[in-house]
Amino acid sequence: MWSKTSSNRTNIILWIKLNKSKNSNLQINLKKPFLKRIWKNIVITKVINQSNCLKKYNLDYEYILHYKNKVKSGDTGNVEAVVAKKYFKILFGDKFIRSDENNEINYLLNYGYSVIRSCIARTVAAKGLIPSLGIFHCNKLNPYNLVDDLFEPYRALVDFHVKKHLLINKKIDINNFKNDFLNIFYQKIKIKNKNYFLNITIDNYIDSFVNCITLNSTKNLEIPEFDYDN
Repeated sequence: MWSKTSSNRTNIILWIKLNKSKNSNLQINLKKPFLKRIWKNIVITKVINQSNCLKKYNLDYEYILHYKNKVKSGDTGNVEAVVAKKYFKILFGDKFIRSDENNEINYLLNYGYSVIRSCIARTVAAKGLIPSLGIFHCNKLNPYNLVDDLFEPYRALVDFHVKKHLLINKKIDINNFKNDFLNIFYQKIKIKNKNYFLNITIDNYIDSFVNCITLNSTKNLEIPEFDYDN
């Protein structure tokens, strides 16, 4: 015979399963125009975060920031790629090539990206979303298309810490960077003029995405903008 406690636990488990199924179904039924509007907002915020990173290091942030007004629905003009190419040159120098696998800066970037991407992946799964069903990314061989889409605004946070490491240290110390990078979870991020720790911003961000697709309104999507002063 089931106890009251066991019954409550069963109800909670069923509620979680139903809630996950609901979010997955909402995600599956999203229309292309709506997804394009979401992607536009993500790209705009990514550009803002990149410009804020440059601004913190007294680099030419205004040149990057003006691109946010050029982002169209679905980023049909590929502003994200254009900005990334210019942004990395400003941040790490004219000789920097993002695709250079032998460049230690890229190793630091990739390490940092993988850490935060993993956190987002866990949260996406916990919210009952389908990680492979992306907003913009649609590679059939990639089981994390949605994760990669939602991760984009967080890239600049990693960039900021890699640049900081380069300025503090005379040469790149990979092990030292890995140890220091874990402090990123104490880095506060600004969302609508309020500051939150990293894990909280990810949870709130994914919750806002769920609200966004539930209410069919991009106004409910709260994408984090970084406050590097904290």
